[in-house]
Amino acid sequence: MSLRSFLDMMERPMTNTQVIMSACLIAGGFILFLHLWASTPVVYLSHNTGQCTEVLSPDESHTCGNLPIKYETVWVE
Repeated sequence: MSLRSFLDMMERPMTNTQVIMSACLIAGGFILFLHLWASTPVVYLSHNTGQCTEVLSPDESHTCGNLPIKYETVWVE
């Protein structure tokens, strides 16, 4: 594709199908982001000792003895 044909393509208005597909891709990406953000476990670590005090996770198998691989850290007193 030459630069001229690319620029010609960019000047044409989007069709309804292209607008709908773009909106669906954006909405799908946002939903995926929310799902990944909401399912990230939270591990509470003591600021004094550095030890785990609590784990909040949608998966109940995660505990202080069985930490998830990826988690958000919250430091507590």
